[in-house]
Amino acid sequence: MFIFDTDIYTNVMKKIPSKKLIDRLKKVPRKDQFTTAITIGEVFYGIMKSSNMLRLLKLFEAILLPRVTILPFDFLACFPPLEHADLQIASIALSRNMTLITGNIRHFKRVPNLKVENWLQ
Repeated sequence: MFIFDTDIYTNVMKKIPSKKLIDRLKKVPRKDQFTTAITIGEVFYGIMKSSNMLRLLKLFEAILLPRVTILPFDFLACFPPLEHADLQIASIALSRNMTLITGNIRHFKRVPNLKVENWLQ
């Protein structure tokens, strides 16, 4: 099972997304695709600031959201005491023993025992 970080969604919404990323995503069954409420908030915030807001919002709502299960920052995720959004995302992945998919490996290196993969390289 995989939790997708914000940069994965922003890449998919580009006019020309990463072919490598798209090829990997096609191999992951819907039941194994997750993201966090924090990630959805970050993506939505970016969309609202974009000059292509309407196009991106339609893409996000019609194509991306239906393909993923959104996990909350819940009681289980509270146990790793971490201080900002990336670390909250990491704590959700840790609490569910899932692999975090991101292009920002550097942001997550300091989190012990977190399984992280970069599908953009």
